[in-house]
Amino acid sequence: KVVGITGSYGKTSVKHLLTQILSVKYEVIATPESQNKLVSVARTVLSGITPKTEIFIAEMGAYKTGEIKRICRMVKPQIGIITGVTSQHLEKFKSLENIKKAKFELIESLPSDGFAAFNLDSPGAKDLYEKCQIKKDGYSVKDMEIESKGGETTFKLFGNRITVPLLGYHSVLNIMAAVKVAKYLGLSDQEILSALKDIKPVPHRLEPVK
Repeated sequence: KVVGITGSYGKTSVKHLLTQILSVKYEVIATPESQNKLVSVARTVLSGITPKTEIFIAEMGAYKTGEIKRICRMVKPQIGIITGVTSQHLEKFKSLENIKKAKFELIESLPSDGFAAFNLDSPGAKDLYEKCQIKKDGYSVKDMEIESKGGETTFKLFGNRITVPLLGYHSVLNIMAAVKVAKYLGLSDQEILSALKDIKPVPHRLEPVK
């Protein structure tokens, strides 16, 4: 299975969290660090994927329309995540509509029996959710009780109050993106909760240093 992740923010964090969660059940390979362009994705395919690999997670970035479509043509994702859409790189795309069009290339590249997850707290991503014609799900943290202090964040998931060593409200949003895909790929609630107990901070993304 190939999972594509794109959006104006949160791509690397969601990829990092999803990799950790899925690894409790599957052999997972992901593009490294924040590398998300065609050549770096190709490099991971060539050097990282082995016959044992069960899931490949590809972070997909773009500075213009067509770039994400090219990556999708190469790796053929069946699952897509839109982490959020804002006016990031507006100087290159020229308009928010062009940014939406570029991000939606991932969804348009998914097969008819594929799956897409969208951040519904982002108006831009919510617009793309409405356009999506295949199986889809949205995630939101607007109605969740979240407490973040002392380098940790506490929230409720599957009826359980859990604490993770991640900073900030947005960390729970990133976790929920990973949870949606993990559930789709067959992980149980308990497997996901177990993985979150051992979750590691995302390198260089509000990573606490003591």
